[in-house]
Amino acid sequence: MFRKRNRSLTFESLEVRRVFAANPITLNGDVIHVRGTSHADVINVERVTSGPNLDKVHVTLNDREEFFDYDYNGTGTGSISKVVIEGLGIGANSTAEALAKLPAPVTLAFAPYGTDLERWVARARRENHEVLLQVGMEPFDYPDNDPGPQTLLASLTPEQNLDRLHWFLSRFQGYVGVTSLMGARFTAADQALGPVIREIGKRGLIYFDDGSSPRSAASQTSGASNVAFARADAVLDAVPTAAEIDNALARLEATARNRGVAIGAASALPVSIERIAQWAKAAESRGIVLVPVSMVANRAKTGS
Repeated sequence: MFRKRNRSLTFESLEVRRVFAANPITLNGDVIHVRGTSHADVINVERVTSGPNLDKVHVTLNDREEFFDYDYNGTGTGSISKVVIEGLGIGANSTAEALAKLPAPVTLAFAPYGTDLERWVARARRENHEVLLQVGMEPFDYPDNDPGPQTLLASLTPEQNLDRLHWFLSRFQGYVGVTSLMGARFTAADQALGPVIREIGKRGLIYFDDGSSPRSAASQTSGASNVAFARADAVLDAVPTAAEIDNALARLEATARNRGVAIGAASALPVSIERIAQWAKAAESRGIVLVPVSMVANRAKTGS
């Protein structure tokens, strides 16, 4: 496995001279391990951004080409931040604004009830954004607050919820994971959530918890089922004003520096998109590297 640690080079092509299997090299602070390439010249290393090997690393050797999985260890000189924007696909203006302003490492979560979803998602993928699918899940005040048709309910049988999940999964293609649309009651009910998480894992998908519900059992359920999982450390626009979003981004950055990795979630409000876009422009100069969701998702028992 190709393992890339410390800081990212924002996925630009890496020019590498020689790698020995037992002696990984350091390139601009990045420790690069390529297993099984003893005494092989590594000509080029680059992240794949489309096609069947999406989000693997393409390694060109002197005698062959291979694809490797890789991940990040949030220690070292750089700090890693991930930002997820939710609720895209419903409003054409906000979706277009997000695609126009946000850099590629920002992950975009699309609601299942939007129009022309395939077109929007295809555009997001062409522009190298990772995409999540939002699945309607039961909030505590349901049905007064209703995510929409086919909502997963804690009162339904596992079979009924899986039927509904399959409807969501068919809404569009190209997503790397699933996250909830509302869902505080459903994600707190581990008996209802468990079969859904396991089905997501069977499909090789990530489950992303946006951090909006402190009672969510998604972390424990994903870990027990060995499903790739990530959870937001902060909802960046809980107070949707420019000043408060800026403050939340500053706190997210501080968390990234202290822990090595930090994840923020926000909705597709114009003010959220604008403030995150401005923050992202200067983040790298401060040693903060933005990465997509798949780079920080934890696969608890695999070590990958």
